[in-house]
Amino acid sequence: MIIRFFGRLFVAIDQLGNVLAGGNPDNTISARVGYFANFGKENYQWYWKIPEKIINTTFWPLDGKNHCLQAYFNDAGEKFDPGRCALIHFTLNTVVILSCIPLFLLFYLLYIIGLVHPKPNRKLVNLKKRLIATRRKLSGIESEFAQTHIIGDSESLALLDQIIKKAIKIKGLIEPQVIK
Repeated sequence: MIIRFFGRLFVAIDQLGNVLAGGNPDNTISARVGYFANFGKENYQWYWKIPEKIINTTFWPLDGKNHCLQAYFNDAGEKFDPGRCALIHFTLNTVVILSCIPLFLLFYLLYIIGLVHPKPNRKLVNLKKRLIATRRKLSGIESEFAQTHIIGDSESLALLDQIIKKAIKIKGLIEPQVIK
């Protein structure tokens, strides 16, 4: 219970750092960096690869490889804001460096004395959590339409068609891999 509390507290602090660096309050710094380092505009990816390397190295004793990319996958439905000016980018890098130095020392010390180990690959577990969250969001939309008698429009219908097509495509990717 205490560990869960501190984990949530650190995520909140991380999100605050992301806001201070011009990012979306729903994103962690790791997720933002993971997104832009891997899926951002190609001519700016090099900029995001630097903090990605620092963060990934810092969190390796806890999360294993690709901490930032996994953080992005866990936040993939969110909007990511790169920040629009050099001061914001400087702030982000400052937050990353200043927070990663003590964390690096702490995490590697805990790793050396055997108190922490990199997590095994949890991609399937994380995927299931995201699918459950998506189902909850769709249930909320269904309830809203049913209880408030909202009249849809052609744009809403087109968005829903896109979601259905994307869901069918994802199902097609998962089905062949299901162990029977």
